[in-house]
Amino acid sequence: MKGTLEYKILKHLSENNNGKLIDISEIEENKEQLKSVIKDLKEREFIETEPYPPNVKINDGWVSAGDSEKPEKCKIKFLGIEYLDNLERSIIELNLAESNIKANNLNKNIAKKNEKNEKFNKFSTISNIIIGLLNVGLLIWQILKSE
Repeated sequence: MKGTLEYKILKHLSENNNGKLIDISEIEENKEQLKSVIKDLKEREFIETEPYPPNVKINDGWVSAGDSEKPEKCKIKFLGIEYLDNLERSIIELNLAESNIKANNLNKNIAKKNEKNEKFNKFSTISNIIIGLLNVGLLIWQILKSE
């Protein structure tokens, strides 16, 4: 989501929202793709646009006017701000879900290790009890033998 041109345009317009239409041509090198996404955002009423004045060319005494190659100037609208907020909320929720999955997997691994440690601890406890009983038995045997 963050990598999409749609997101980049809306984020740029939101961060530079001064109430005026601004040039966003530096956001994307592919001008045709940029114009296409701008058109889509305009149709969805997320932005308002204004075309640049036509280029005037003088060639051999002839004057011709052509459309500017730059994409239209843009300004984010309220619907665009709401949509961007929802996108960012979705991104945060997705990141949180991924983080929770990683934490759950880590917890499962820790639980497995704890289970192994618990089994080892039980074995160690039983071994220590047996060794202690053997020591008590040897001590009693030494006392009886010395008398």
